[in-house]
Amino acid sequence: MVGGKENINFNLAVDHQIKNNVSKEIYGLSVKKWVNQTTMAKKKSTKPKMMWVYSPTATKAQKEAISRQFEPLIEELKKNIKPLPEPQEFNQCVDVFSKWRGNYFYIMQKYKTGEGGIKDYFDIGLARLEFYGENRFNLAFFRHTGKWEPIHMYEDISFEEAKKAILEDPMFQMF
Repeated sequence: MVGGKENINFNLAVDHQIKNNVSKEIYGLSVKKWVNQTTMAKKKSTKPKMMWVYSPTATKAQKEAISRQFEPLIEELKKNIKPLPEPQEFNQCVDVFSKWRGNYFYIMQKYKTGEGGIKDYFDIGLARLEFYGENRFNLAFFRHTGKWEPIHMYEDISFEEAKKAILEDPMFQMF
């Protein structure tokens, strides 16, 4: 009988013998060996250890200064926006704007949907700058999967380097 009284009695007998530190044989295995076999069968956790990481936060004054620094860049990107065709069949970029969310400064594109769209407008990211310190940023682009992908060659860069990368790198092209 697998799940009946014999199995319950076996577990009670093993518990009783472990508490009393008695080593007797049950079904051909000693109690100590049986305990070691069950504990050794567990796998060790592969979870990485937690550690402290440097993560500066931007103050309100720093956020306003950074926003002012990027206004000319956003105006330059707006010059690249093409006028809406008549009739509009496809999605078309109509605006470029910036916003802060937490420690990240986003440069976003606003699109007008074509014929038969569910919404009239939607937003897509163009670039994300993570505040990394005084005038230092980590740059990321928005993938087609809907996730931000950091670019390792643009880690810990200055404002001028970020501006140049956004204007010249094809990862940040506007459609």
